[in-house]
Amino acid sequence: MAEQLTCGSCGFGNEPERVYCHNCGAKLDRSLLPKVEADKAGESVEAARKRIKKMTNPGGYGVKDVLKSLFSVVFWAVLIAAGFLISQKPEGVPPESNQLPDRLMQSELMEATQSPVSRTLVFTEADVNGALKQALKRSTASGTPGLEFQRAYLQFRPGVVRFGAQQALFGYPIYSGVDHKVMIGDGKLRTVLLGGNLGRLPIHPLAMQYLDVLFKKLSNSLIRERTQLDRMQAIDVRQGQVILITKPAGTR
Repeated sequence: MAEQLTCGSCGFGNEPERVYCHNCGAKLDRSLLPKVEADKAGESVEAARKRIKKMTNPGGYGVKDVLKSLFSVVFWAVLIAAGFLISQKPEGVPPESNQLPDRLMQSELMEATQSPVSRTLVFTEADVNGALKQALKRSTASGTPGLEFQRAYLQFRPGVVRFGAQQALFGYPIYSGVDHKVMIGDGKLRTVLLGGNLGRLPIHPLAMQYLDVLFKKLSNSLIRERTQLDRMQAIDVRQGQVILITKPAGTR
């Protein structure tokens, strides 16, 4: 049987944690309690306080807890959204084609650069991507380690060229791209990094400086094509096409 604290006035047996008699209201002489029992009573009061606090605030959350939970929710939401965007195919990706290109772009470029007068050449995305596919057959182009390289392609928007790559991760297509503004300066092809993309997720130019290395090997596989572009007098990139104006042969 649990220890009781007997009231000196009425003899009623009270719970050891009480200060006043439950029967008559007289103040109890708590010195009659053994020290151990007093300690137990103190523990019981503390436990009761915690229990009441938990009942009045079930979550037990303070401002820091709420902010931490909010940050966690936002972080995972952003991460999931980014993963979803990366898995999506970007808009405007040219369709794959196994047909030979309708135009021999390399031959046209070579003939135009050997002309004694300037020549204007207009190529569509399909023309350029057909030539790009043939050019990459000369190389062992590959993408990010762990990914299977499938193809490279170019997209043209006003003033901007997107150099894209399609790779496969366990058979699932993954698209990435880097955007450059292209121009002719000091007699050579000049490019300015504008940013890029992973799937449909846009990548800021500062971050793209580190991801641009993914396209270095592909770019190095096209040295001959870049040399031909260095012979241009002007380059005008428009929606879906590029206009090249050659220098007269023998000029720098």
